[in-house]
Amino acid sequence: MLEEIDSTEMYYEELLKQAGPKGTDSYEGLVSEMFSQLDALLHELKQIETRHRLRVARYWGVPIPPWPDSDKKNQHWERSPYRAWVLSDEGHKHLRREIAVEVEIFAKPWLSWGAVVISVVSLVVAAFK
Repeated sequence: MLEEIDSTEMYYEELLKQAGPKGTDSYEGLVSEMFSQLDALLHELKQIETRHRLRVARYWGVPIPPWPDSDKKNQHWERSPYRAWVLSDEGHKHLRREIAVEVEIFAKPWLSWGAVVISVVSLVVAAFK
């Protein structure tokens, strides 16, 4: 997806160089077309990021922020120009933080036992040297 965005930007950069000076109708038309194309690609990227973040949150049992009651955005959700709900930056930050807490809670006992096992192995190795 990011490669497609980059290739679109490079394609339009070349066309804009050939279109003439800024302010001409052809130049402004190309700029409008470029932003239209990029907007659609960025919307798709936001949807993919939202689906991924929600999938990870569900895997770790993290509660998903509630959907907005109306068409207006709230702290965690915003409506894209294509009428789909996507996570806002604050929503992504909230879920990342909550997922990190869950991962830490899961990993902490394992890491403690891992440290004990390494200590025992190093004691056994030192005793037989």
